[in-house]
Amino acid sequence: KFMGNELLIIRVFYNLIKNSLEQIEKNGRGGIVISTEISDKQNVIRFTDTAGGALPEIVNSLFSGYKTTKEKGTGIGLAFCKMTIENFGGSMTCDSVYGEYIEFTLSFPLVSTDKMAA
Repeated sequence: KFMGNELLIIRVFYNLIKNSLEQIEKNGRGGIVISTEISDKQNVIRFTDTAGGALPEIVNSLFSGYKTTKEKGTGIGLAFCKMTIENFGGSMTCDSVYGEYIEFTLSFPLVSTDKMAA
């Protein structure tokens, strides 16, 4: 369970997976790994694809909004994802090694059981 809107988190996951699948198709290689981590400070979900990563200047502007390298993209998908995760009290970051991978890390605060609805 988490403190957030189910439809919005599904949209975030959908967008990240869709972006990865598009890069895999475009580059003709790669895979997707989704992993989770629970610590005493936060919960983390990582979306990693090995389709080739992105250049540093692209990574630096991924969350800006209305910037895209896609022919039919609007550039709002990742900005929406980051804003949504931040509205849940979390954070979203990106790490990439060009030619290898790109990884999005979604970190969520721990929620005490007294704050969760039954």
